[in-house]
Amino acid sequence: MKNGHMIFHIIMLAAGLAIGIVNALMPESNIALISLGAGLFAYGLASVIRDIRYRTNPGRAKQVEIRNRDERNIYIAEKARSLSFIITILVLCVLGTAFQLLGQQSYGQLCLFIICGACILYYVLYLVLRNRY
Repeated sequence: MKNGHMIFHIIMLAAGLAIGIVNALMPESNIALISLGAGLFAYGLASVIRDIRYRTNPGRAKQVEIRNRDERNIYIAEKARSLSFIITILVLCVLGTAFQLLGQQSYGQLCLFIICGACILYYVLYLVLRNRY
């Protein structure tokens, strides 16, 4: 594992902890800041623990690296991402329609705008990747 990765993960851990402490000291807690701090802290902590385990057991690190570069695992991961994108779009369509029918136009429009943004992003990435490969 590279030293730059370890430093980045420690920074993420410290940033999450700092956001949590600052939010705890504020008179009114903000749920978005609590979520952001907890997420950064958990990601940083898990990554630092993983980095330490890889440094103490290089054989395990090599085994994981080989597994991550295996073509079958890469294909399965790409298929899972593709299916999760499709399911997310379908769920947002249903939610957007349901919100519209229930009179919650702002939530319905938000769901539908997210769908539009995701589809535009997909198309742009498709064009970029098509030209690259």
